[in-house]
Amino acid sequence: MLIEQAFMALPEFLTGAPFKKYNNEGTVVTAFSMAILQELNSRNVLNPVAALREEVNYPATPNWRADLHL
Repeated sequence: MLIEQAFMALPEFLTGAPFKKYNNEGTVVTAFSMAILQELNSRNVLNPVAALREEVNYPATPNWRADLHL
């Protein structure tokens, strides 16, 4: 439910014309991580920033990375 609510809270610029000029996924990851942070704050999670990490290696394959880890 947390992830679905974070998708609903994404800013409108993701669907707008100005978003088309971005060529990398960092903008999407940043916007989504901020939406998840907002959802964690609304649920009174203690220290929600500590729950989010970016560019985390997968244990089985060290060359693969997750964009966002919660």
